Amino acid sequence: MNYPLIASAASLMTATAAATETIPTPSQLASYGLTLPQFEQIKASESPYDFSHPTSQDQLWIDAAAYAYETSTSHAADNAGGGPLVTSLSYMPYIVCNTQPNLSGQERIQMITAVFDNTTEVTTSDYYNINTAAANGVDGTCILMRAYNDTMGLVYGQHENVESWLRISPLHQSMKMNNATVDIVKKRFENIESGDYILPSPSSDWFRYVNVLGSQSLLCPGVKDFGGVEVTDEDISKAVKEFIVRDNGQNVKEASFFHQRVNVDGGDTAADAADDASSSSITTDRMEMWASIINNVDNMTLPNGTNYCREIVITNNFLFVMDSFDTLNVYAKFSTDELLTLANANDLMLKDLEECVLYMIMGLALNPMICWVEPKNQVRVICPDGSLDLKTCPEPEGGGGSSSFSVYGRRRLGGSVVVSVLSMAVSLWSFFVST
Repeated sequence: MNYPLIASAASLMTATAAATETIPTPSQLASYGLTLPQFEQIKASESPYDFSHPTSQDQLWIDAAAYAYETSTSHAADNAGGGPLVTSLSYMPYIVCNTQPNLSGQERIQMITAVFDNTTEVTTSDYYNINTAAANGVDGTCILMRAYNDTMGLVYGQHENVESWLRISPLHQSMKMNNATVDIVKKRFENIESGDYILPSPSSDWFRYVNVLGSQSLLCPGVKDFGGVEVTDEDISKAVKEFIVRDNGQNVKEASFFHQRVNVDGGDTAADAADDASSSSITTDRMEMWASIINNVDNMTLPNGTNYCREIVITNNFLFVMDSFDTLNVYAKFSTDELLTLANANDLMLKDLEECVLYMIMGLALNPMICWVEPKNQVRVICPDGSLDLKTCPEPEGGGGSSSFSVYGRRRLGGSVVVSVLSMAVSLWSFFVST
């Protein structure tokens, strides 16, 4: 990371005490953050594809950050007075970087902490962070944080020249998605029947092993212990799913900059807006793709009023399961071709199912409680007849067979399968730190 390094460590502590009364606008706050190339040096994401534009990439990047700052205040107002998980959605995720030179990572983190601690009207309950670097190098150190309402505006507004070394960027959808997420999902649907089924080992094993679509998401700081209260895994899993599917997908629409720019503001593609001086009219092909997915999912409404994507595919046919590493595993109950059979029964096509899965991943990335999302296939073990409860699998025809098919054996295998699936999730914190 190569950042302009202006303030010294000594001048920082002097500036910390020099408060002003002006809170920067969302656009000003956005300009203080990391540029797209700077963020990509920290983590390879979908951002270069979503914001690819011959002349306006930098402005689109700032516009997306400004929209995230605007939604941070609207989320605080909309979710005020709710239960713990509702209020938790008011805390937006950020990557907070210190670019002071000639300091250790720990010294830079301590400086970040000092600025927040010395900001009036901001208390420790207004933000959650982990004092472990998400990225650390010669030119800077970054941590992940969730903060409430206008906390970042107060920090910048009360500390003169702090923007010369403190780079704060709200984590929006594109920044949270692992590089090549879209390509991985699309390729899975291009080869829908390949690799879905794995031959059992040993050959005497009568269970079916199915390679199913899935993803893995890293929770942000202050989700599991929000407000000093331990939040259960079941409540987190349920809240994340409901964020995507409830109220006809309203949460997804409100959180999506792409939906706002394309579907609400009616932006133009790069070619159409070449002569338009206003950045609010400019979009990219990928922004158009994400916005169209939201529209298309809205149109997947069956005659009985049920939305095929949100209610049948995501709610009924995907599992949301927390593991012990603060990660959320989301994976299909069935193989891709079985989901396609379900889609065809409702007069929907392969493209509809693909867009539904991308919609679900987008919904995960838009959730303020999630900081990182990546596609990750899961191996599910199901009974020979396709049922899911391994403890009640029917006996094989003719009886006998391996002792693992006994009631005791099935119960043991049932437990081991759950453990083996969840153990596939390796902590994404180490994934963040290692790059």
